[in-house]
Amino acid sequence: AKVIGIDEAIILKTVRTLKGLEHRPELVNTVDGVSFYNDSFATGPQSTIAAINSFTEPETLILGGSDKVLDYQELRSEIEKRENVKNLILIGEIGAKIGEGIPGKNIINLGKAAMSEIVKKAYEVTSSGGIVILSPAAASFDMFKNYKDRGNQFKESVKSFNGR
Repeated sequence: AKVIGIDEAIILKTVRTLKGLEHRPELVNTVDGVSFYNDSFATGPQSTIAAINSFTEPETLILGGSDKVLDYQELRSEIEKRENVKNLILIGEIGAKIGEGIPGKNIINLGKAAMSEIVKKAYEVTSSGGIVILSPAAASFDMFKNYKDRGNQFKESVKSFNGR
């Protein structure tokens, strides 16, 4: 913007007020010190790797959905080496394939549970100061219409959740 002559005050104002895109690491709410992020657009391993590497706080990661026949080995390795990834909430048809058996992680397989139950369980296992991130690394069609529906259900469940 500077190169093409935009005033620096306008640049700074724009950068400071810029909001991210919906369903891409988007802060939904913080409940009793636990922050909930919606990254439902992450329908493959690389997007989820980027999301988990964006945080240093203790993480609870919600993974899974319908099978796109992807290779999850790099994601599994990244999760295993990230000490701040504490809990894995596995959902949908592919959740168990992606996350089960990763050493050193608290693994909870909820299958096709309702989003309100997924949010509640994620909150229960996440310590204050930690984050819950829906970054599934899979398509949504086994439980939801699409990634937007999945993300919107997550946001609604988080916004209506009262905490402890």
